Amino acid sequence: MSSIRFPTNSPTHHSSPLDLPAVGDPGPSTQGHRAHWSCSPSNASARSQSPFTSHPDEFGVNSQPEPEHMAPMEDLRTYQYRRTGPRRPPVELEEVPDIDDDTVDASSDSDAADSEFELEGVLSDNSKFDSDSDDDVEWIQGVSTRVSAEEKLNDCFNAEAVKRARNVTEDDMDYFEAFNYKVDTHLGDNAYLKLPRSFRRLKGSVPSIDVLQRRISQLSGVRPRQYHCCRKSCCCFTGQYAKLNHCPYCREPRYDRNGKPVKIFNYQPLIPRLKQWFRNPDTVTNLMYRSLFKLSSPDPNDPAADWEDIIDVFDGEHYLSLLDEPVTVDEESLGHSFFSDDRDIALGLSFDGFCPFKRRKQTCWPIILFNYNLPPEVRFHLDNILCVGVIPGPKQVKDTDSFLWPLVEEMKTLAKGITAFDAVKEESFTLHAYILLAFGDIPAVAKLMQMKGHNGRRPCRMCMITGIRIPPPSKITTLYTPLWRPNGESYDPLNLPLRTHSQFMSHASFVVSSANDAEEKRRATATGIKGYPILAELSSLRFPQSFPYDFMHVVWENVVKTLANLWCGDYKNLDEGKEEYGLDKTIWSAIGEACKISGDSIPSAFGCRVPNIAEERSHFIAESWSQWCMYLAPALLRKRFKKLIYYTHFTRLVSLLNKCLSREISFEDVDRLKNGFAEWVTEYERIYLQEDLQRLPVCTLPIHALLHISDSVRMMGPVWCYWAFPMERFCGSLLPAIKSRRFPYASIDRRVTELSQLYQIKILYGLRKNLDLRKRRDIEQRGVQVLGYPNSVFVAPSETRIFSHLISDRLVNHIATRFNARRSDVKSLIPRSAIHWGKLQWLNDGDMMHALDFIKDPSRPGRRDMTFVKYTVLQDRHFHRRNRAPAGVDVEADYYGQLQSLFVLKIPPCAALRITTPETLALAAVLPIRPTGQNGAEQVVCHANTFDPLEVIDIQSLQCLVGRVVDRNKWIFVEQLGSREVTQIGDDPETAVHPQNTRLGRR
Repeated sequence: MSSIRFPTNSPTHHSSPLDLPAVGDPGPSTQGHRAHWSCSPSNASARSQSPFTSHPDEFGVNSQPEPEHMAPMEDLRTYQYRRTGPRRPPVELEEVPDIDDDTVDASSDSDAADSEFELEGVLSDNSKFDSDSDDDVEWIQGVSTRVSAEEKLNDCFNAEAVKRARNVTEDDMDYFEAFNYKVDTHLGDNAYLKLPRSFRRLKGSVPSIDVLQRRISQLSGVRPRQYHCCRKSCCCFTGQYAKLNHCPYCREPRYDRNGKPVKIFNYQPLIPRLKQWFRNPDTVTNLMYRSLFKLSSPDPNDPAADWEDIIDVFDGEHYLSLLDEPVTVDEESLGHSFFSDDRDIALGLSFDGFCPFKRRKQTCWPIILFNYNLPPEVRFHLDNILCVGVIPGPKQVKDTDSFLWPLVEEMKTLAKGITAFDAVKEESFTLHAYILLAFGDIPAVAKLMQMKGHNGRRPCRMCMITGIRIPPPSKITTLYTPLWRPNGESYDPLNLPLRTHSQFMSHASFVVSSANDAEEKRRATATGIKGYPILAELSSLRFPQSFPYDFMHVVWENVVKTLANLWCGDYKNLDEGKEEYGLDKTIWSAIGEACKISGDSIPSAFGCRVPNIAEERSHFIAESWSQWCMYLAPALLRKRFKKLIYYTHFTRLVSLLNKCLSREISFEDVDRLKNGFAEWVTEYERIYLQEDLQRLPVCTLPIHALLHISDSVRMMGPVWCYWAFPMERFCGSLLPAIKSRRFPYASIDRRVTELSQLYQIKILYGLRKNLDLRKRRDIEQRGVQVLGYPNSVFVAPSETRIFSHLISDRLVNHIATRFNARRSDVKSLIPRSAIHWGKLQWLNDGDMMHALDFIKDPSRPGRRDMTFVKYTVLQDRHFHRRNRAPAGVDVEADYYGQLQSLFVLKIPPCAALRITTPETLALAAVLPIRPTGQNGAEQVVCHANTFDPLEVIDIQSLQCLVGRVVDRNKWIFVEQLGSREVTQIGDDPETAVHPQNTRLGRR
């Protein structure tokens, strides 16, 4: 299948098939195009005999009714099977990249298969999508782009409707609870219908499936739109394919013998859901995060503004460049700028494929959106993810743009503006939304960008680096991307030939203006671009800057896995060459056993257990690789290599990744990342490539992609803003819903619809907490909160216990130091006993800490240790210098220890302590651990089971849970990135009381 064509009125001429437009040449206009094939009005007879010919009854009762919500589409075409007539003339070119005759584009075979069938249409200016329903036109066109006087008069009625929506009736609440239980537990219809038969008291109170689905659809307002698609998932019959009766790629029929579509693509409309989000006051408050972030940031137009850190996507250069840019749709300026209203929504598009079954090659492709207007702590929660559809399998999709067409049409409408109602201000307003960026793994983004992909001769979407292959007699045609080149013209990692937006669009025009298929194929090979992406119609996106590399797939799924395979000698039959980086099998087995054992000493809050890397490497997922790389490997690989240089090289990578994963990155850090990754990749090629063409497989595209991470951070914000973990979690939530191996995609579509309806119900009616069935919710509700400690609750078990002599003595020291009193005045205030608690839960998805004295069997196999913590105390600056007098200045210091007990102490009024009212203190007894040093990844190392004397601290000093990696009689402490900071008591940070503790005396 040839690439999509764009018509032009310029005269036909030809040029060299390898000529490229100059980098600065914008080429033909790139906005506002609707893709279609070139046409020839002189082939009516050929059309009448074509399998794609429109027959008189083609759009009758046996065909798909035209979607009434579709916007009228201009330049609609009828198509014929054979391409004839004039094409769009090629673009005049200036830059010509050479292509060696012996260089093979690894994607050429698939492209040749795609080009087997070609289509061409005949212009039909009078063709429009029929639409008799005003409601459906309203869905896509947004009712109005301007708030009318009549709508303002209706604001009071809308406000009243919002208030009524908050008062859910008992009957509707029964529907919500039944539906929530069914969806949350993945309950099938048959199992749901058995509930009233199993529990007699439920008989008559559980609504039937039909009644439940009908009522939920009404209350949620979420109704999917159905589009026909190819049986093999080649394309969706939308846009340019809307009038076809056969797939343009595989020629499969659109309808079966009964006139019904052979396959359906369910699209979940975006506009109704975004409008409903503003009808809930709590959600509206959360949606103001972007505007508050903007107000707290320096003026982007002020050259003297002090930009210190990159905190979110709104610190990226791309977002800042859009703020004063006028919005355009189809080359028409709309008279307003991007994000000119505080309620304008910034969206991120994620696209990826997953397999419904582990042992089958079937795939499907979710299309989801993230709302960047939400705060980071809730932005990627499942109930805030907007899934607009799942492209069904079983085959790979060939025309992703046809499935994206409904979304692009909605985004154009949102760019123009739709009428919505603000439940907080109780007024109508014009809502706009824009997609800022798109991300996914490398093959998925190649589909979005209409690029050749990782096997093309220009595989990188960020730069124009040329791939090279292993020379003959090797039969491997895969292309690799090392910086080193055998001709001596190596690439400078700090000065790569980066692609620009104008260059990308010019190259796309260059490809689609080809005179024939052969020329088009050669141009696509030379540029790495196959055609015009439909996302180019959205003026908020920049190619390729808006498509950053996904950190999860690049690093965890590829780079780290490649290193591990190289070390164990299991990477594409390559030996060590001139180096000695390989690990003996005995060492590798010991590392694998330590990985398995570490699951008991690392809390469950850190994530899944890491399997034995020596025996179960095939069981590793991205989360496993990330934990192994960041937590385990720096500890377990220490002093394992024959030469220190290999361990140092790896720990330098860990340090760079740690910086990438920081919630805040300074611009100086971005520069360090750029230089650091450039040095690391250069050293990587020296160690593993060794300037040997036969070792080219070590230089994969993900290794090269490391060089673009810093540029993506500067352009789009921190890597956590656009990594694929939320997409992976969303795909995981779909798998349990697959009840049929014969019809898996119907189950997935149903699951997506039910999730969208449930999430909208939670948002629209403010029922997030009421419909929360998680165990954490019960824990937080059952927990006891101590006055003055609003961010934590104590959780059972609990009992009143008598203080030991040691704890009483340490408690006296703590109180005396805290209130600057004498020990003799404090002793009489300490009671003999107090309520002790077994667990401490930090609210807002914080850590759950366990006290050791309530654990009956601490050494039980399989129990994950949640007693070791990191805590912060205040100590004198000269604390570690025994021979110097106290400096009188306290500084914060971090320590590690094991949480022994948790208790609540009540102190009566006391003149010696200068308190006039009773005070309640929440305290913890901790056994500190004395560190002996750090390893190459700056992890704290200590001798196993070497504790210092017990200390009593305030629970506010507890920072986070920590894990321990046990290796050769050493404990190496690991902690999660972005751990809970010390909580301040009081609203004003400047005047807040810090209930931290001072270390007493000197050891």
